[in-house]
Amino acid sequence: MRRYAGMMMGYFAKTWENFKSFWCNVDSLVIQEYRTVFKGGVFLLGVTIASLSQIYPKLTEMDYKARLIQFQVEAQEKKKLSEVSDCYTLPANIDKCLYAKYQLNSNMTSFRLAAWITVLCFYTGVFLLFAAMYGFVEQAKKSDGPPDNTNA
Repeated sequence: MRRYAGMMMGYFAKTWENFKSFWCNVDSLVIQEYRTVFKGGVFLLGVTIASLSQIYPKLTEMDYKARLIQFQVEAQEKKKLSEVSDCYTLPANIDKCLYAKYQLNSNMTSFRLAAWITVLCFYTGVFLLFAAMYGFVEQAKKSDGPPDNTNA
């Protein structure tokens, strides 16, 4: 048992040292390339804004159409679509019921995917902007003043 504990401690110590050396490399890279990191952050925030302004209105329109069909079926059958376990029990509205359930399910999946991508881009962009600010400040500390305004 002690042998395995020693092996695990050695493994964790080695993993921690690898992580520290990796982070030091990332740190020095951010300091050297803070302009590129800033551009990446701005790009990802732009992707976030574009997805909010382009994708979500389309998804909202698709959801509106699906809800319209859902409400038509509910009005004709006088029960909620979520209470209908099998659309084949509704002989007059089988097609509308199946289509409404399909649309609602696919819209929910699309909304989740779009939300996940949007949130990921937003938080990654914000993180990169903060990393660029850190790189700028550290670069200014090293050179005893702000860096020159060259287009690198």
